Amino acid sequence: MVEVEQRVECAKSPPGERPGERLAELLERRGRRVSEAAGTWWASVDIGSRYFTSLPDQVSIKCRREDVQEFLRRENGALVRYPSDGQAGLPCGAYVIQDREYAMQKLQKRTRNFVRRGLESCEVRPVERKELLVQGLELNLDTMARHGRRRPEFGDPQMWARTVEAVYTTKGSECWGAFVGDRLASYVMCCRDAGWEHLLIQMSRVELLKSYPNHAIDYYLIERAMSMPEVQGVCLGSLPLRQSEGLHNYKLRMGYEVLPQRAVVVVHPLLSPLATSRAAGPLARQAGRWKQLAGLAERLEILAAGARMSALDDEQRIAEELAEWTRRRAASEGEGEDHA
Repeated sequence: MVEVEQRVECAKSPPGERPGERLAELLERRGRRVSEAAGTWWASVDIGSRYFTSLPDQVSIKCRREDVQEFLRRENGALVRYPSDGQAGLPCGAYVIQDREYAMQKLQKRTRNFVRRGLESCEVRPVERKELLVQGLELNLDTMARHGRRRPEFGDPQMWARTVEAVYTTKGSECWGAFVGDRLASYVMCCRDAGWEHLLIQMSRVELLKSYPNHAIDYYLIERAMSMPEVQGVCLGSLPLRQSEGLHNYKLRMGYEVLPQRAVVVVHPLLSPLATSRAAGPLARQAGRWKQLAGLAERLEILAAGARMSALDDEQRIAEELAEWTRRRAASEGEGEDHA
């Protein structure tokens, strides 16, 4: 877990616009489970998942545990995660930019060079529906293979067609691409929600990465959004609880700051005794001894730690849990560095 140090202010949403509403509409059209509860929009993290997160990522909320558990009972959900600045949880945050003067000269010299080279090599423009349907699927498969994961929404042609349809029929949603000639090198799905520009999905083609399409499109979309008076900021989502140091540093070099939050994790009442027990972490670590389960086990260990911490109301115990969590994560990351 990368330590959160950057701090920014989160502006209020424009009057009459409810944060998360457009995002919820887009996700529902893409096939996610979406619901409203405790004054907040919630969406499953993937198609068919029973794991929910709140919308949008940059808005911290405060919910009564009983209300969230009732939501889980109603939706037959397993757990929820939401950002808060007033409740106990794991250190986390959201990537945001609110700099009205965002410009090339504010980037580090090396990043600036990559952006310039990308803009010289690529044409950044809206992606046409057919281009996204055909070439976008190619980028999805390429990116997922590169990262060693597969998500049906982006790999199954029928599911992908539904997602493409959702992008072009949801108000405030659009897709931009960086093209090398007529070939799509990178695309970004965006959604304007309550005055915030959300950059939701980015995929790229490995053989064209030497043209720096990701640098080009990221810079172009941020500069474009921050030049619009109606846009309060750009959000690139939450920090993953399993953080990639390289990707995190790339985002910071592109100008993002981290809005500090606490990740509150609440599990279904039937699962709560196990998830919040001291045994949950060691059980997950034991499962992680099998290589095939290592990634899943680490995610379960993190969520169990978040659930246990979020269930506490004693400040001293919360501080002790946080200290133990920080120590264990530091030791884990140190072990990873030794093996590298």
